[in-house]
Amino acid sequence: MGVSGSEIFDLTVPEGQVYTMQSYSQIIDSSLQETDLSILGDRLELPQGWRFLSIILDEPLELAADGEAVVVVDELRNTYQQR
Repeated sequence: MGVSGSEIFDLTVPEGQVYTMQSYSQIIDSSLQETDLSILGDRLELPQGWRFLSIILDEPLELAADGEAVVVVDELRNTYQQR
């Protein structure tokens, strides 16, 4: 998913789950570019207690579904997989 030093984008929820962006979408906003993602949190209307974070990886990250993936979608139709 990501190599050390790359930027990833997470949604965190009050219960502690973390969801990492697996894809961004241009369905709702055709002008959305990868360079816009670090400030995407300013645009999203997240549920109370949820946070959007831009993170630089200290080590590689792989998301494994292990047979079942939990995925959430924001209002711009970007998708995030639970870690």
